[in-house]
Amino acid sequence: MGNIRTKTNWVVFLVAISAVLLVLYLVLPDQLPKEIEEGLEPPSHAGDFVTQVELIQSQVDATFRELGFKKDWIRTQRKEDRISGNKKWQKLWLKVKTPEKTSFIQIHDQLSRGVQGYGGRVLLAKEEKGGRAFALVVGYENEALVEINLQKIPGLLGPKGQIAIIIDDFGNQLDTPTVKGFLSLQYPLTLSVIPGLAASGAVARRSVQHQKEVMIHLPMEAFEEGWKDQRFLIKVGMSEEEIAAVFQRAIESVPNAKGLNNHMGSKATGSWSTMGLVADQLKKYRLYFIDSLTSKNSVAYEETHRRGVWCAKRDVFLDNRDDIEYIKNNIRRLMKIADEGKRAVGIGHVRANTLTALKVLLPVLKRRGYQLVYASEVVR
Repeated sequence: MGNIRTKTNWVVFLVAISAVLLVLYLVLPDQLPKEIEEGLEPPSHAGDFVTQVELIQSQVDATFRELGFKKDWIRTQRKEDRISGNKKWQKLWLKVKTPEKTSFIQIHDQLSRGVQGYGGRVLLAKEEKGGRAFALVVGYENEALVEINLQKIPGLLGPKGQIAIIIDDFGNQLDTPTVKGFLSLQYPLTLSVIPGLAASGAVARRSVQHQKEVMIHLPMEAFEEGWKDQRFLIKVGMSEEEIAAVFQRAIESVPNAKGLNNHMGSKATGSWSTMGLVADQLKKYRLYFIDSLTSKNSVAYEETHRRGVWCAKRDVFLDNRDDIEYIKNNIRRLMKIADEGKRAVGIGHVRANTLTALKVLLPVLKRRGYQLVYASEVVR
């Protein structure tokens, strides 16, 4: 009797399972995605790939415009449809006339920085024809998107070079006429703020509201009398943990900072080991570095550059003398450097005479075709 009941239970169970399977068979095909129902591969990110390709190729064009290249200097030699797996795109070959004094390195750096914002990168960079030509390949996900052939043309006059002006020593006050005057200038200036002062955070936030770039003006140990606030001072002999703590406090004190330059620092910037630890923090926080060159013995630029930090160094101090004509002459020195197609970096201070000189000469810079840029645009 027990065996009969057991067999009956199994029969009922099997019938129930069969019914469930039948329902699933009838219902699920209508619920499955079309590509699975038809035995196709699941959808890829091919559409995203095409979008990124278009953005990167547009950025290549935008970079040459930013560098002042004329439209007729850039010729599309050919286009070719490419397929790799489920990726489809159109590859471009460009031939670009390049002024004789233009730096290939500058083009490479600006192009690299531009396409990185869209996930692209420079896959190949090679000098050719004894320095008269330069080949660049820009790609995405290891696929070549644009091959660029740059050739220097004798007699071709290029655009003026780039000039970055950094104004140091912000942070003591916010609402003085001089601070307000710098903030109101309608030009891309970079304002460097000393951390830990009464108005450091407020100035940094206000600067961004006025379309200015913000840097941290970080005190570093000098041979002469030192900086009193030890919380924000980089000293020779500090450990990695001590320097990391200084950086953390400085970044919290100066919000929105894109980069950093040294305040004082004749001793610290001459130390390879100290600047190596500083470079590690710059990389950690993705900050660029400008060597203020407060000492001829500085190794700050060399060491940060060696460790892969985007960096540059000061060319001209604008206002070592607080005299308007002296400052104007130093701004003209920046123009002369930029006349040779180079990037020029000038550092001034938050002073009334520096503000007056800039008010006079910045419109002249613009009229003469110089490219006034943020400090982040001249680092390499």
